[in-house]
Amino acid sequence: MSKTTDISEVTKYVDKFRKSVEALQKFYSQGLENGNYYRGDNWNARDLELHRQQGFYHAFAIPLLAVKMNRILASQRQNRFECKVRGRGMEDELTAEVLNMLIKYVDDNNGGKYLDSEVFQDGTTKKYGVCEISVDFNDNPQGEIKFDVIPFNQFYWDTNSKKYNLHEDATFLGTFQWIPTDKLQQMYPDFNFDYADITKNYSDDTGIILTDWCDQKTQLVKVCNHFEKIFKRKYLVKNIISGDFTAFDSKTEAQAFIEQQISAEMQTIQSSEDYQKSFSADDFKIFTKTLASWKHIVFTGTNEILSEDWHYSTPPYFRYCCFHDSTTGDFWSLTDLAKDPQKAYDRMISMIDKSTAKNIKGNNYTVNPDLLHPSEIKDMDSLF
Repeated sequence: MSKTTDISEVTKYVDKFRKSVEALQKFYSQGLENGNYYRGDNWNARDLELHRQQGFYHAFAIPLLAVKMNRILASQRQNRFECKVRGRGMEDELTAEVLNMLIKYVDDNNGGKYLDSEVFQDGTTKKYGVCEISVDFNDNPQGEIKFDVIPFNQFYWDTNSKKYNLHEDATFLGTFQWIPTDKLQQMYPDFNFDYADITKNYSDDTGIILTDWCDQKTQLVKVCNHFEKIFKRKYLVKNIISGDFTAFDSKTEAQAFIEQQISAEMQTIQSSEDYQKSFSADDFKIFTKTLASWKHIVFTGTNEILSEDWHYSTPPYFRYCCFHDSTTGDFWSLTDLAKDPQKAYDRMISMIDKSTAKNIKGNNYTVNPDLLHPSEIKDMDSLF
């Protein structure tokens, strides 16, 4: 963990966050509207006002969309599956069984079958769903794997990305949330923030921008978990047991790993009478390659709270989209497809209601007693 004294580096991350959120506002607003449609609240305030100005008596909301969505969500919940590892051979069966026990423990501990339904529901009914995978050290000093559903309008990313998997071509992504000041102090005890510094005006190339990062009335501070893609030179060494390549930050570490493998093989040769392995020069060669990695930065305003190298291959977020166009990067949900027909249906029913009420109210009907059926009352006073 390091503290940055020069705010120019943090300002770069703040600018990326701000521009990304500005570009994603349309998705946030569309997702909130989609959520209203799923709940059957199909008329916003502006539509209701226009509706009344046109002389409509009632604003009907027939929940056709919600009924169809509930069927899809119920089907998904009924057909949930559990992950299971299978060994390639008899020698892998024990390892597979241990992995299955670990997966089941993590899944049961997080309510995985319910969590994936929540992400699926957000991606189907709103705009997209987001899941976060983290390690929680609150109850277990060694850490527990934790899954969380992130609200779709608290997730941002590089909007220039086109691929479904953001980790492939997005240069940054992250989440933002409002955290109570006392909890923030517990999470980051080394960080001392100043209300005046967080809420001051910051200037960039476009002019003066008021960065609203703090609400003193509710004692809340907006905090960003930002992940930035960086490229580093790595030293790759082949693992002679698994066949995979291990990346090291320095050539010294790579050479030490090679010597460790050679030492282990020499001990195996001495203890085994039927040693038959053969190696080539490439098995113990160091390959140099520039690879992408990630940096994790936590900040509020231009105050850096945390900066560290991310030791995992990808950031801890997964975004689920119902439909995705790989050529343009656009995505949409089922609600986006069904929303316009739902609007037309609601307006049609409202127009029928208006027309029917107008005809009944504005017309007189004449009754001729002689033409009534014998079983009907012909006394006009009683009939009236």
